[in-house]
Amino acid sequence: MSLGAALLLAAILWTLREAPSPEAHHRGGGAPYSTRGTPEASSEPRPEPNLRQKLTATLPVSLGRVVHVADGDTIRLEGGQTVRYLGVDSPEHGEAYFEEAKAENLRLVAGQTVELKPGGPETTDRYGRLLALVYVKPTGKESEALCVNIELVRDGLASVYRESPESLNDATLSALLNAQRTALRSLKGMWEGRLSRAHGSGETFVATKLHIHLQSCPLLPAKARVPVTSLEEELMAGKSPCRTCRPLR
Repeated sequence: MSLGAALLLAAILWTLREAPSPEAHHRGGGAPYSTRGTPEASSEPRPEPNLRQKLTATLPVSLGRVVHVADGDTIRLEGGQTVRYLGVDSPEHGEAYFEEAKAENLRLVAGQTVELKPGGPETTDRYGRLLALVYVKPTGKESEALCVNIELVRDGLASVYRESPESLNDATLSALLNAQRTALRSLKGMWEGRLSRAHGSGETFVATKLHIHLQSCPLLPAKARVPVTSLEEELMAGKSPCRTCRPLR
């Protein structure tokens, strides 16, 4: 071998010996070697967030001063945001106990600063209104804040309402149903008149998983109807009167 060739071979061997391995480069803090040219960590798919976490939202408003009371379950806050009381349905305009429900709501919240809390995964309805549990601290009292939703149900001025099985969390549903059972047992507020009219109407009532309907209700699923033998028991169990056929109005 000539002297020139020998020197060239020696230079190649020296270069190979000093070059860092991919593993050494990674240990030194650089990006790991990848034949695809991307960092190793990004090749692992990230897990999809839990569905419940996706659905759980926080209210965009937590405190607000009430400037208008529309009825027994709807208010407007300073700044223009409308709040629909979550999980309840009060009498509509022209129905029995509409004025009483509105008057009690006025007494509790008019001009007050209320606190809004979520009671389920949804915090707005299809009309853009906030859905919330509304809390107010009685003026001049040191007692805990009252949940207006629960108070109206306990007084027989609103009924429990669920749009879907996931509308209310367990704690909220339990509290509202306990209040409704108290009102039903004593036939408080609207319940005496509503149940008396329903029993004497001659109508046939049927129940789905969540709601009580008139048999003629246009929303009633054909395969999911069960004849109602006791309206009181269905209401105690958490069934809500349908908002379309309004069977107890």
